[in-house]
Amino acid sequence: NGASPDGVMEMSGNVWEWCLSNYENPVSEANQENLRTEKIRVLRGGSWGNPGVSCLSAVRVNNHPSVRDDFIGFRVVVSTWTS
Repeated sequence: NGASPDGVMEMSGNVWEWCLSNYENPVSEANQENLRTEKIRVLRGGSWGNPGVSCLSAVRVNNHPSVRDDFIGFRVVVSTWTS
């Protein structure tokens, strides 16, 4: 019914989500991305201020990391996995 395996609802379309990826030259492994640069970064997923067709994780746009806006945010992922 639209919930994640952990029961979380509405994880898509609330805000454009910042990604670590350099928009013009992404690396294949996120832990290799240089976050100390001012390079243009990827945003994904659309927001409540966009048409519904933008609210997909496949939608990719870009912006400068210094930009702040009501339509841009990020997702905090907390792992509960233990070995």
